[in-house]
Amino acid sequence: MGDDLYFVSDGGVASCVNAKTGEMHWIEQLTGSYSASPVYVNESVLILSQTGLATWVQAGCKFTALGSSKVPGCTLATPAFSGGAMYLRTDEHFYKIARQLHATIFRGARFLKARGEVQRPRGA
Repeated sequence: MGDDLYFVSDGGVASCVNAKTGEMHWIEQLTGSYSASPVYVNESVLILSQTGLATWVQAGCKFTALGSSKVPGCTLATPAFSGGAMYLRTDEHFYKIARQLHATIFRGARFLKARGEVQRPRGA
């Protein structure tokens, strides 16, 4: 990451600039509308649209899209990363996305696991 800053406008104009010099490294028009801030993680930058389109970009002075995926729901909040997992809130769910074999969706007082199990938290 170094001295680079990553931005995305509400209208989907993504850019990377040098924070010290103001030099524009790249600017790219993405599809959709954006509210969440770009997030730098593991030498990549995640740019998340309001419709749940996650675009991964290689961090650096040249725009290189690494891939994309879609999360259901409206995504206005910036995702958080901790302990090797991504935490993402949509208008309907809160997701924990990790390399483990299961993902957990928090919905009210119940925990629904991708394996099909339904569990109640202690004391519920």
